[in-house]
Amino acid sequence: MGVSYLLAFWEGSLPLATHWIIMPLALFSRRLPYFLRIAHASYLQLDISLEEASEVSGVGKFRTFINISLPLLVKGVLVGVVMFFIMAFQEISTAIFLYRGGWETLPIGIYLNWHRGMEFGISAAMAFLMIVITFILLLIIARIGGGILKAAWGPGEGR
Repeated sequence: MGVSYLLAFWEGSLPLATHWIIMPLALFSRRLPYFLRIAHASYLQLDISLEEASEVSGVGKFRTFINISLPLLVKGVLVGVVMFFIMAFQEISTAIFLYRGGWETLPIGIYLNWHRGMEFGISAAMAFLMIVITFILLLIIARIGGGILKAAWGPGEGR
């Protein structure tokens, strides 16, 4: 996968493989399908009769999208964005392959500190920070997603 990124970003008038922008671009392109899947699932749940009723009432397509479709899509899109960020934030395989000095992501920093052998405390603190950030983002998803997550987890005690 990493070789594909280097080959894809090496060609063209501006070879990005030697520039720092390749790291966020590769992380973005690697995890974009997951965001699109979640956003598309949110779109598929829209009831077409709501849009049809709005258009029959004389409201234009743009106002129908702004007033009806967009508020219904926002929850799924926000959950997709947060999940996308969590997955890109924790991505290590792409980051290790494209790593150059000064381009450290948090997972690379954890790995480098652990690999040095004497800095386990720093590595553990960075891993704890990553866990806390991920937990906070998952709480945000649970708050935004509400019913979506309850439907996925099924009925349970205390939920």
